[in-house]
Parts: sequence; structure tokens; C-alpha cells
Amino acid sequence: MINKITIVTSEAFPNGMAGTNRIISMAKGFISHGVQTCVISFYKYGESGSVSVNPREGVFEGIQFRNVFQSQFKNPSRLVRLLHELAKPLLIFYSAIKNVSGGTVVLYYAEKTWPAAALRIVTIVRSALLIKEETEHPAIRVEKKIRLSRYLYLKFHYRVFDGLMVITQNLNEYFTDSMHYSKPIFLVPMIVDTERFNDIDKTESQSIVFSGELNDKKEGVTTLIKAFHLISGKYPHLMLDLYGAYPDKSHETYFHQLVSSLKLEQRVAFHGYKNRSEMTLALCRARFFVFSRPPSLQAHFGFSTKLGEYLATGKPVIVSQVGEVSRYLIDGVNALLCKSEPEEIAAKIIEIQENYDKALIIGQEGRNTSMLHFNNKVETKKIIDWLHTFAKVSKE
Repeated sequence: MINKITIVTSEAFPNGMAGTNRIISMAKGFISHGVQTCVISFYKYGESGSVSVNPREGVFEGIQFRNVFQSQFKNPSRLVRLLHELAKPLLIFYSAIKNVSGGTVVLYYAEKTWPAAALRIVTIVRSALLIKEETEHPAIRVEKKIRLSRYLYLKFHYRVFDGLMVITQNLNEYFTDSMHYSKPIFLVPMIVDTERFNDIDKTESQSIVFSGELNDKKEGVTTLIKAFHLISGKYPHLMLDLYGAYPDKSHETYFHQLVSSLKLEQRVAFHGYKNRSEMTLALCRARFFVFSRPPSLQAHFGFSTKLGEYLATGKPVIVSQVGEVSRYLIDGVNALLCKSEPEEIAAKIIEIQENYDKALIIGQEGRNTSMLHFNNKVETKKIIDWLHTFAKVSKE
């Protein structure tokens, strides 16, 4: 019988980005089924001010957590940073060995191999399971590594685990057909804490909302801004509110210059990073959302957490047709689908504005879809049932 689930992650916790929200949704789902769940984070640091500093340990929305590093701001000393990197597996081993026992399942939500190897030793000693949760194509994980490191990673990294949980059918097929992965694989779609959006002020505003990292390769932010420019004269009261951090200073400069060149300084607002409660309120008060992600390896094999959050609010969502979007969403039924191009997104914005009552019906169907396919309580019950099939974990 599974008596405990420990999620070990490189994501910041409890204040973080999309990966953190996925972990929170999953942990709360496990807890709702009576399974004790905790989170161990080895997130080291972010740029000052980009993400709120997280406490060393505590309880967040019923989830026990511990951060193995005391400080989460980047130390100016290279030597200290190197020591942090070398100490990481040891700190994780120390935290996990106290936390893991027989009947525990360790879910690994990170990409580094040495921390995973430390957890492998812990789970062998404690007769526990080690499962990798994979939400990205492995090529994205290794794109910055040298050739030998890429080869070794793809050859050995996934062998450390007893099984995989993948976020899309495309990833499932990749591991099965291309990597010939022989251990159990289980599909866990993007999941949302749907209750997060209950009983929140959903007063309609004139705000088009985007949340996520402000870049083009992953999110198509330039496309979104240009689409907004195309309709800005027709709807002078609409605002474009962008929430999230820039990957670097050059992106920040570029996007502000773009907005300035289009004379949209009074219509486009950059809000930066917001914590979970602030972001929940901003999402619920949106008039509608635009998911402008362009085609890419990441889009094809992944599935965005924020898209599920948009849908869960019950507000209309414009969605670019990438990856497995069409497995769940139908244009004009539960979302408005289009290509990630300014003209097509602008046409969908006009469609919403010209018949907002109909768009709200589509938005409610989007929420129904989120409840049906991405509900954290439903999906975590499936995970628990799957984990019980392992020989190391006795069935109830």
C-alpha cells in the first residue's frame, strides 16, 4: 500500500512558475485521496526579485515542504556556487533518507542525473519506488550539453527510474518507439487544481491576459503583441496585460521597444512575476486569454499548464493549434483555435468582442473540459491506481 508520496523537484516551492503550479495541483490531489504528500525542492536561486524567496520549510495549502538550500539568491562567488552544485546530491540524499520508507513513492520532477542517482540509492535502501515525471522532450533537456554529455544523458538518465509519467501521448510514443524504453510508462496530462478558481471574484474586465515566460521561441509574445496592435484601434478600451518574467535583459528591452514602436505604451502592461494568489485573482478577472505558443519541439511534445488554468476560469480562450491541443479542444465549442499568427489571433479577438455572450458559453465549455480531462483529483487517483500495479508496492 502507498502510504506516502515525496515529490523531489528543481522547481522553486511554494512560490514559482508553471512547474510549481503543476506540483501543487498534483500534491493536493494526492492528499485529497488520503495519501501523505510532501515536496523537497533543490531550487538554488533566481535573479534577485524575479521569484519570491521561499521559506526553508513549512506547510503550503496542506502540503509539507522543505528547501534544501537556505538562500535562493545567486551568490556572487563562483566557488560558493560550485560548492552548492557539488553538495546538491548529498543534501537531497540527506533530506530524502529521513523522509522515505517502505511504501513511499518518490516522484522526480527535475532534469539533473546526479540528484536522481542519489534518490536511486535512497529508494533501494528504503525499498521504495522512484518515478520520473517528464513534461518535455529529452532533446530540450540536453540542447546546451556537449555531444558526449547528450549521449550519456539519453543513454543512462532514464534507466535510473522504475517508471515514467509523461504529459502527452506524443512523449509516450517517443519513449516507447524511439528510445525503446522498456519500463512502465503512464500518461498524466496537464493537471489543474480546479478548486483554485472557485469562489474568486470573476468580475469582467477589459483585460486580455497572458501569463508565462516572456519570450518568443516558447510563447510567441511578439505575435500576441502584434495581434493586439491590429485590433487596438477598433477596441480602445481593451488592455493587454502580460504577467511573467523575462528570460534575460535583452528580451525585456526588445519587448518594451516593440510596444513603444507600435505606440501601445498605454495599452500594454508588463506586470512581472506575481505569486500564486495574485495570479489567481488576475486570471479570474480577465476578459479572455490568448495562448499564442508557436509550433516547436516543446509545443509538440509538451502541454502548457497555463492553458489548463485559463480554461479552468470559465473565460474564453484563444488557443494556437500546436501539439495535442486538438485532442481536447474544438474550435467554437470549448475554445477558439487558430494558427499562431497575428492576423488569425486578431480575427479571433474580434469574434469574441462582437459576441461576448457566445464566447462566455464557449469559455464555460472550456472549464467543463478542464474538469473532465485535467482535474487534479481525478488524475491523481489514476496515478495512485497505476502505482499499485508495481511489484514493489503491495495493493490495498
